[in-house]
Amino acid sequence: MGRTFPFLSFPSPPSLSISCILLTNHPKQCYYSALDGLNGTTWADATLTPTGRSQATAVSSLWTQQIPHGIPLPETYYVSPLTRTVETADLSFSNLSLPADKQYKPLIKELLREALGVHTCDRRSTKTHIASTFSHVTFEPGFSDADLLWEKDYREPDSARRYRLSRFLDDVFAIDEDVVVSMTSHSGAIASILEAVGHRKFALETGGVVPVFVKAVRVKGRREVPAKEPSAGPPLCDGPPEE
Repeated sequence: MGRTFPFLSFPSPPSLSISCILLTNHPKQCYYSALDGLNGTTWADATLTPTGRSQATAVSSLWTQQIPHGIPLPETYYVSPLTRTVETADLSFSNLSLPADKQYKPLIKELLREALGVHTCDRRSTKTHIASTFSHVTFEPGFSDADLLWEKDYREPDSARRYRLSRFLDDVFAIDEDVVVSMTSHSGAIASILEAVGHRKFALETGGVVPVFVKAVRVKGRREVPAKEPSAGPPLCDGPPEE
């Protein structure tokens, strides 16, 4: 038994004044990435920068240009629970002229997230906060109020992230009968999705869009759980590193 459909993925543009990409590549990330913020700047589940908002608006413009030419429109809009991703999806889709049966209705999926752990920019807010901030979103069944996946002292390695996103795809194919779906997520998560479906490596730029045509075939048995590997993050610092 097989099903085929294209899906469209979007990474989130940069977050607040210090993006996750910049922060996690900072030479002193062993200290700063574990903080919620510093000196008036917050990067824990950060919001979009003006640059990020501009990039998401450009995605919306792309859709506006392509809709008259018959681009397939999403029927389901899956979105990561992180604030910057919901904002990206909203800016990308909420102002489009869409038919009544394909209106933008974001569905929050817990597994559709960036690498988990240590970096507070990848820790989501509570369901209560997300729902009060974005009253138009819908949550998948069983979505917990607190973030139960993020760990403060263990950074998810690539193998675990790939397994998590594979499970997400298993869920999509099991419950979604739509043909075209959109997945608004993060660069690392999208890389894992592409790897899970056997796509060639593709470095999706910030604010970019990639269409992928997928055929899924139902097989018996359970997906193999990878062995737990060491944390992908460096050891944390007890205090600010010395200059």
